[in-house]
Amino acid sequence: MDIINRRKFQRIDFDGQASLDFIDGKYESCQVRNISLTGLCISGCFQLNNIKNCFVTIFHSEKTGDNCLKAFAQVVWKNDQAIGLKFTGMTLENYELLQATLAKK
Repeated sequence: MDIINRRKFQRIDFDGQASLDFIDGKYESCQVRNISLTGLCISGCFQLNNIKNCFVTIFHSEKTGDNCLKAFAQVVWKNDQAIGLKFTGMTLENYELLQATLAKK
């Protein structure tokens, strides 16, 4: 049985951390596995109670306000080891930062 890859953009390995802010709680210092123009994968075990939307802040190597990307995202998959998020909204400035980050890889 062939597995169909539905991704429109290639995922790039990314060495950074993220914080996820859900309506029922926050996860700090989560390890980002990979990222693309449309979403990202974050390692960890997440206890979500059917919450699908969050606000994500992605930090590069150091946590500074100038060095982070902020976006709204939706949970598209989850397992015992990671969570997959699809970006649903971000400012033009953050989108340009995402593009620049991916272009450097």
